[in-house]
Amino acid sequence: MREIRTTLLPNGEQQVQAGGDFVYVDYVDREIKLMIHDQVITVNPGDKVRPARPFKSVTVINPDDTNPVAVVLKVGEGDYNSQIIRGEVTVQSGIRKADGQWIDDSRADLPLRVNITGTDQRQFDQWELMKEFSVAGKTTSQVITLIAPDRLLLCPDSNSSGSLYSEVTGWPDNPVVTDRPEIYGRGQGFIIGSRLFLPDFSGGADRVIVYRIYSLVTHRALGSLTTEAPFVQNPNTPLLLCAACDGDVIYQAQKQTIFAINARTGAVMSSVTLATFPRSIVLHGGYVHVVDTQGQVVFLSKVGGLESVDTALATIPTYDSIYDGYPAWRQNSGAVYIPGTETMVVPRFVQNGVPIVLREFSAIDRDIRLFGKVSNCSGAGLFKSNNKDWGTNAVIGVDVLPTGQVLVEGEVIRAVLEIYLGRFVRPDYLDFVYQVVFENESGYAPRTVSSGGQSFKAANIEDSFSCEFPQKIKITLREGII
Repeated sequence: MREIRTTLLPNGEQQVQAGGDFVYVDYVDREIKLMIHDQVITVNPGDKVRPARPFKSVTVINPDDTNPVAVVLKVGEGDYNSQIIRGEVTVQSGIRKADGQWIDDSRADLPLRVNITGTDQRQFDQWELMKEFSVAGKTTSQVITLIAPDRLLLCPDSNSSGSLYSEVTGWPDNPVVTDRPEIYGRGQGFIIGSRLFLPDFSGGADRVIVYRIYSLVTHRALGSLTTEAPFVQNPNTPLLLCAACDGDVIYQAQKQTIFAINARTGAVMSSVTLATFPRSIVLHGGYVHVVDTQGQVVFLSKVGGLESVDTALATIPTYDSIYDGYPAWRQNSGAVYIPGTETMVVPRFVQNGVPIVLREFSAIDRDIRLFGKVSNCSGAGLFKSNNKDWGTNAVIGVDVLPTGQVLVEGEVIRAVLEIYLGRFVRPDYLDFVYQVVFENESGYAPRTVSSGGQSFKAANIEDSFSCEFPQKIKITLREGII
């Protein structure tokens, strides 16, 4: 007998290659459909289906057009009887997701103070320039390392001394540049979790690429990751210009070679040597984009390795299309895509002696109608945000009342979370929300909206509210969205 576990998207179906003469529906929290021998059968948890003749495959169908569904089937030959529990039963607390899965209860309250600071509408087309910032004192070619949506590291692409990093905080609204001599590396780095990785090389005759690891918050040295990737350059003029990481795989450029390196062990998984020098490695749209000195995507692979695919599938524009006609060879290394804010930050270098310009492009079409500041009322936490305006892409209506308060109607939960986090939330954010307490909503003061032990998405509670700001809002979330 074989156990089949799967989760189907809304209106999704999956063919399972499993043969037998019966199917038992071991777990599902709602009605689903099975197709065996072109016959569609509606089933519920505990149902057993035995077709007229044996089968080699079963197609599982989710008829729900809104929510995913988790399914566990038993497929085999002979017979199967579920066991009836008798005697004492211990009940463990848990909560339910939209797909029906029962998970550990990780809910926590997030008390927030929300203030609306702007209601001017701002629209940007995909890859349109949003902002640019001239970095005073930085007059040589630089590479960018992303630390957080509002924190960047700059490093000269000729950083032979290894200690010439500068940090740009408050990006892009109120940028401040501070030298960071306490951190050391030789080019563009990346982050994994709460750690910053900067490339360097080992000593001795057989040099390899080594990543120095620092705390994102304190810049305290945490150790290093020694890789199997050979360092074959002149140590006095290292060219470890560009790198990227998807959390599992590091993509590191060295001269004309790109290495795919296991981010946990440092083992080289694969490598590819190009005909030209790479200047940026950009992760976007599920692809690894390698961009050359001419601003062209010269190598493309799906995230997870370095298996070449047609560059026509690239999801980023060529640099010459977003540089207003500047000569391609003047372009900098180390452009970065910021997933949370859906933006691309590209350094623009004209010539030595002229400050570089950091340019921020929108990676999506966006229509922002609301800006605000949100702080954690408990007074603690890494995500406390008191000093930065952030816009939201939530679908909302906005009206300034005679009292000076701002009336917001529509996706209020999404708007508050995006302003608080300083980034866009995932599409299924309501699958992480279990309760909201408004100081005032639709004239009710206070008002509590709760879905009990299941998420808002599982309970089909829509994000459609009417609130006047400023006010306090407490949102109960499970782990995974912050």
